[in-house]
Amino acid sequence: MPKGREYTFRISAYTPDTIPMSRLAEYMTDLATFLGENGSVHFVRLEEGSTKLAYVIEDEAVPKVDERIDRVRTGDGPTDALKAFGAINRRLAEDNGVAEITELGRGAQIIQFPGKAAIEEKGYSHVTQEGSLDGEVIMVGGPKDLVPVHLQAGANRYNCVAARPTAKALAEYLFTGQVRVFGTGKWIRGETGTWSLDRFQIRRFEPLDDRPLSQVLEELRAMPDTEWHTSEDIWAELDILRNGPSELH
Repeated sequence: MPKGREYTFRISAYTPDTIPMSRLAEYMTDLATFLGENGSVHFVRLEEGSTKLAYVIEDEAVPKVDERIDRVRTGDGPTDALKAFGAINRRLAEDNGVAEITELGRGAQIIQFPGKAAIEEKGYSHVTQEGSLDGEVIMVGGPKDLVPVHLQAGANRYNCVAARPTAKALAEYLFTGQVRVFGTGKWIRGETGTWSLDRFQIRRFEPLDDRPLSQVLEELRAMPDTEWHTSEDIWAELDILRNGPSELH
């Protein structure tokens, strides 16, 4: 077993005999994201009773994980940790359960995941609104009429769905560049007060031009039958086209 401190993540809603493997995998994925330090956190075993997932954090990574959890508790943690915390609570709410992390041997509770109890008590809400998302298409596929489409934008991963014709068109841009999707998103307010995207239904999209701006400007200068090639300050010309003449002139 790896050397370090041992902890348990206990889920009240299941026992090891009743939790579906796919559900356990979802919880484990969210927990790994929540804790961070992926190379230093190791799964050890699944214990009897309530579902207790035992894991070890290598000693040198413990302070980093502790700080990460403390920041989530105060609401200013890293985006991926906050989203994982919200995802765990949503799964617990769906499963009618709660969860907690405790340190083995000391029995000290590190953090609680209130799940359904928090949502009912504190009245967490959701908002549905029109909007757009930018990102790289990293997954398209599924047997349903609304096809899952995943977008990656830096550290953020957006879970979207689209009708089959739109999903088929998006598949042509898989791993090939940035797109902007338009549609309706459902945003959920979590326990820490932060909002996270639960699902986004795509109605249409457009590919984004990822060429450097300097290249685009050179192409403008090279266009025939235009005055771009004679412009002394093409940046200023573009600013006027976008914002209108400055009141200072």
